[in-house]
Amino acid sequence: MIRNKQVIFLSAVSVFSLTLLGCGGDGSSTTALSLAGTTNQYYNQSYTYTATFSNLGSTQGTGITNCTLNISGDASAYLQIVNTQTTANQCIFTVKDSNTTTTNLLASLSATATYNNQSYQSNNNIQVSAHNIQVNPPQPGTTNYWRLDFPSGTAFPSYVYQGQKLIAYVESLAQPVFLMQTDTDGSFQIITPKDNGTYQGCELTMATNNSISGSCPGISTPQLSGNELNVSYAAGTLPNITPQVTPTPPSYPPRQIVFMNNLTLPVTIKVTGGGQNNSFTVNGQSNYNYSIPDAGISSYNFQIASINTRNVSDGTYGEYATLLEVTYPAITDIHNQANIDVSMVNGYNTRYNFYPQAGTYFTYDFALGDTTQAVAYFDEKIPASTLNPLNISLEQLCQTIDSGMKAQQSQFNSTNFVATSSSSFAGCYSPRSVASVAFGSTSDIFNQYGCVGSYGTPATCTTGANSSYVSNIHANAFRGYAYPYDDWFADYSADRHTSLVFEILSAPNGLPN
Repeated sequence: MIRNKQVIFLSAVSVFSLTLLGCGGDGSSTTALSLAGTTNQYYNQSYTYTATFSNLGSTQGTGITNCTLNISGDASAYLQIVNTQTTANQCIFTVKDSNTTTTNLLASLSATATYNNQSYQSNNNIQVSAHNIQVNPPQPGTTNYWRLDFPSGTAFPSYVYQGQKLIAYVESLAQPVFLMQTDTDGSFQIITPKDNGTYQGCELTMATNNSISGSCPGISTPQLSGNELNVSYAAGTLPNITPQVTPTPPSYPPRQIVFMNNLTLPVTIKVTGGGQNNSFTVNGQSNYNYSIPDAGISSYNFQIASINTRNVSDGTYGEYATLLEVTYPAITDIHNQANIDVSMVNGYNTRYNFYPQAGTYFTYDFALGDTTQAVAYFDEKIPASTLNPLNISLEQLCQTIDSGMKAQQSQFNSTNFVATSSSSFAGCYSPRSVASVAFGSTSDIFNQYGCVGSYGTPATCTTGANSSYVSNIHANAFRGYAYPYDDWFADYSADRHTSLVFEILSAPNGLPN
């Protein structure tokens, strides 16, 4: 279950010129130091402050040494200097914020540096104010769910009812059956029709203390795996029962993906993968229903290819579009599920919400490198994936990514993560996209961010996983794919009958919503 979490961002209230006077000098000029920093800074992100000398004179002498960024105030315990660099006239500080409290905090920043063995200390500083924004945290669900495992030899189809409500129509042992959250009491009836028009089955009752009772034979001790509390019963012939309601197979509507365009502008969706290479347009303030054929689809990519006339290919480093990736089994395939994710591995260009059209359970890997299954319930009010941060534009988010990547990796200093069109923001590139063009697809830096070559496993792709891009996406999105090994975080499985909704919430800067 998604839970809101307070995330701290820091805004520089004002940037003062720090005039630092040396104790000596020839009096012909006054050496000054000015401190500048980014205006939007976020919890768990890296950002930079630069202390720049002016009036250094004609000789560099011993140059700049002993650069120090002084941090005081309530927020000082959370602001960590993770790197310091020097140039001919600058001290560059990389700072990371680890503050997760809900209280507004203040920090006072100043710089100290030595030039030609002369110490310069500021007599002014930058006042930094901490504010709060709400985002959905990228944490595995802390809510546990009851999962019912049918014993081998069960006759299918079987039904699970809670009172008059059909909870599950079960056609295969491979089909996961989730009953409810474990913090709720409930009773369920398992029903299997017999050829002679009678029924066999049993009842199970779950309690909030994780205990279980009922008429099913050999009820197992509940076992927690991930956030699934698994229970089963013994194989064998179940007793004859009278159903609370006559079991009836559900009537499933045709499978579809609804692309909901909340903008006033038309949006073009490009379909690739699975032998596809076509597109369709979703008019402003309209929906487009993409039908899933009974034969299923395999690895189809639905790319937000353009908003009005702004295409994702107008930048330098290739495509940066938000991408919905979907596989559906054939409607007759009772042993497999649909596989779904929203990818920003190449970049992003829209705010979005993604959820099942009717509320249902999605499963996913519990953690990186852990194939233990986890589960969560999603619907329109609880999206399975979203990029819709409050109090920050997507352009500001990308600028934070840009500065963070350049602070973390000097190789990116001459590159630009921001895609522009008509001098306005169009989308944000990922470091993988930038590295492919800026350094070449065979370069070591591309391998690091593309998770290929010697970095082609979750254990070795640490540079990509720990990049400013991934941490920014994870901090401002809920379960969006940010780098190639984000499977555990964003890759879902769902019942093959599930229909989906992809809601486009906003256009990039310079275009009306």
